[in-house]
Amino acid sequence: MKKMNKILMVVFGTMLTAAPVYSEETHSEEIKERNFQLSLLSPLGTNGISSGQTINKVSINLVGGHSYASKNFEFGSVYNVNLNHTSGFQFAGVVNYTNESRNAAQFAGVTNISKGGKTPFQFAGVLNVADNVSGLQFSGLVNVAKEVRGVQFGIVNCSDTCSGVPIGLFNIVRHGGKQELEVGVSDAFNTYASFKLGVDRLYTIFSAGVNFLHSKPIYGVGMGFGTDIGWKETGWANQIEAVGYYITEDGKFRSGTNVLAQLRFTFSKQIQPHFKVFAGPTFNLTVSDYINPETGVTGSSLKPYSIFHTNEKTAVNGWIGFAAGVRF
Repeated sequence: MKKMNKILMVVFGTMLTAAPVYSEETHSEEIKERNFQLSLLSPLGTNGISSGQTINKVSINLVGGHSYASKNFEFGSVYNVNLNHTSGFQFAGVVNYTNESRNAAQFAGVTNISKGGKTPFQFAGVLNVADNVSGLQFSGLVNVAKEVRGVQFGIVNCSDTCSGVPIGLFNIVRHGGKQELEVGVSDAFNTYASFKLGVDRLYTIFSAGVNFLHSKPIYGVGMGFGTDIGWKETGWANQIEAVGYYITEDGKFRSGTNVLAQLRFTFSKQIQPHFKVFAGPTFNLTVSDYINPETGVTGSSLKPYSIFHTNEKTAVNGWIGFAAGVRF
């Protein structure tokens, strides 16, 4: 992540401005503060070639602009660059960049970059990069942060540490996160494996399984979400997990509806630092429009038995089962 920050800083710094970075402490006599600035494309604006040495309270960049800092409000139809710090609100059609966020909220159509400081809010269409996220980091694709004490929402969420919650398909927390492999057995799948990414509060599950107790094995691939509730320092914990599988019939995946929804309530015990055992009940529901060519019965053949079922064009069958296994 440090490499990514450096690369992005160099690229945008080179493309958008060649102005030097000044230190407020060592060059305070060179830094000016203005209530308002208007620019077309820096340095074509009211601050001229002094843009990189000016703190603006309100800044309007018709195309893009750069400044030493922005205090209250900054707008750029394409980009905004603040060489030192940003506070208040920063809006850009494409890219926002600041060397340090002082509780600044960033909104960009493509990318927000906050190299340091504390960021309460970032919203971007593609990518957010921040040092410390204290509120919400929302992206249509990727969020990257060193420390997250709030919420990350995106398809891919990456952080060094996270005391908050990442919500996405791929949630990677380098220190203190959950990267867990589970291998188990159940009544639905004789053998299955699941990989979990995220944090204990909320993690994503990627799973695949097979049931050999049929003339043609039934395979399933799916994903879901779960939460892990620890019992303080006892080594015991509860997991509540919901996983949806797309399953085969006659040894192949069909174009119609043929799914298994599974809700798991398991208990786990930590045996070694990277080894757990678990077991618990599952609640299963198959929804299928498959018609068995031999019997003419509608519904998935995965079910071992049914507590309830409907036999319409799309059959629904439900049963209570179990799951047990190990986690690494």
